[in-house]
Amino acid sequence: MLPLAADPRGAGEARKCHQSGSIQYTLLGEQELGEHIATTESSSNRLPSQPLSSACFGPSSSPVLLEASCLILSFPFELLRVVLEYATPRPCILLESSGYFGPYSTWARELRQLKSFILVCWMWHDIGIDLLYREVTIRRVGQIPALLRTFDAKPHLAATVRSIRVNCDIPSGYEEFFENGLDMITSRCPNNTVLGLDYRSNDNPSFCITRLSDAVLSTIVDFQDRVFPRLQLPDTFFLVGRFKNLVSLTINYADAPIRGNVPSVSFESLEELHCTWEQHSGWAWLDAMAKQWSLPRLARFMLVNKLWASMRFPARTCYPFLRAHGKNLVHLSLVMNVMPSSERSSDYPSFLLDLCPSLRHLTVGPCTWPLQLRHPKLEYLDVWTGAWRSATRPERRRALGNDHIPRDHLPALRKIRLLDPALLSAAGARLFIIFPPDSCLESKITWSFPRIAISQGPDHIAIEREDYSEAVSHSTRNNSPPPSLEMGEHPTVPVPVFTDAELQEDFELEDPDSDSEDSDWIPPSHTPSDFSDEFDECESEDEKYLPSGAPLSQQLQVTLEIFEEELARQEARLADEEASGIYS
Repeated sequence: MLPLAADPRGAGEARKCHQSGSIQYTLLGEQELGEHIATTESSSNRLPSQPLSSACFGPSSSPVLLEASCLILSFPFELLRVVLEYATPRPCILLESSGYFGPYSTWARELRQLKSFILVCWMWHDIGIDLLYREVTIRRVGQIPALLRTFDAKPHLAATVRSIRVNCDIPSGYEEFFENGLDMITSRCPNNTVLGLDYRSNDNPSFCITRLSDAVLSTIVDFQDRVFPRLQLPDTFFLVGRFKNLVSLTINYADAPIRGNVPSVSFESLEELHCTWEQHSGWAWLDAMAKQWSLPRLARFMLVNKLWASMRFPARTCYPFLRAHGKNLVHLSLVMNVMPSSERSSDYPSFLLDLCPSLRHLTVGPCTWPLQLRHPKLEYLDVWTGAWRSATRPERRRALGNDHIPRDHLPALRKIRLLDPALLSAAGARLFIIFPPDSCLESKITWSFPRIAISQGPDHIAIEREDYSEAVSHSTRNNSPPPSLEMGEHPTVPVPVFTDAELQEDFELEDPDSDSEDSDWIPPSHTPSDFSDEFDECESEDEKYLPSGAPLSQQLQVTLEIFEEELARQEARLADEEASGIYS
């Protein structure tokens, strides 16, 4: 059953209730549905696609199928797209798209599910193709020319792109190729509003793209960066300042010495600021932003230190920034191990909250409970737990019951939630945007993905069920400790460890009737096309014959032979499809 009242961007519109052990879904009202469709269409200006017709099903289609197709065609395009969104959750919500997780990652499986749905169900093709290209993720440099060729063949697809994220390594000598290609892609996508950069150059660690035009940057309202820390601080401020209409900014920074004059930057529309650092300090960034940045509309500020499990930081380091920009904050997230201003833990970090008179939602890292906070308007408190999956432990959740809420110092407090640190690396401090604190008041909602399920309850958000349990049992068999953050490890979503035989068996069980070519296909990104070099991520049937202890030269030789065979097979298939006029 599809949760037709769920918001595909989060859980804010989800309405579920348990009655007599069953789950009932509340459909959106006519006005709410109109507002939702207006929201999804407001910035798209989608080009009209060709209407679907019964010709898609061929003359031999059964009367039942034709009747069903006519019924589907009677619904508005926008409504059908909303239905398809609920049937195929978007991978970018909570899943990591990095290629380091391999072709069998949950993100890749979700993408494969969406593409298969579009290719099999032709009546949904026009609707699904819009979703498929709405969020583009580039995980290999070779996908850049493939995507450009797709836009040349089908120019209307470029207008459907709303988000472009780059998460790849740049091979030696490809920096200029990469920069030119990315500039061409962004310039062809007039409706794109999200740009995420996370690339690494093998030749030049400090390489940074500068060729994007101001016209392209002026359309970006959400910029997510993991590259600029490699530059000097003044250069970073200059580059970020080119985004004139930003509403949300995500930036990682490190221990960068301030050299030269730091330019002033004004963000008149910025409402969300997410800052993350991985080094031992880096507070010069906060001081510089407090002095040189103008943020008149800043409402949500998230500060995340990825070393919070093993290090402590003085709370006064946040004071200059909050004093300058905390006046209008409604949400403050301090995901770090903050030292109190004195020996009394009751001072934690109440003096910082005094700088945010409009604060309604606070998120903090692991701390000693009860935490004596003081604020007259604070309604929601989220606490990241200190160990993986401890957010689902009943004793930890009972400790935050109504009897433990400090009503005297927090008169407006309505809810306290525990957050699973395993979700920090994927969703980060934006978890509260995906799952607003008032989105699940009584019942529990489970968001299911391949190999992972995320539980959202009134008092917790956690990884409830994963077929990570196989990975945990596998690591136990190999005398490896289970994932934990107790010892100061980096908080990441645990990655399952499988043998080649387990992967092959699992993949064959998913689609036992498909032929070898279809079952070996792995989607490389959000940009599959007729011209994509899909073979380099395919797992051939012959790979299981690679000897585990074979010399590297022998393995490379066998891999090269498999590569050549797969390339020839892909080229032959594309030639046959072009000859027969089949689009895939």
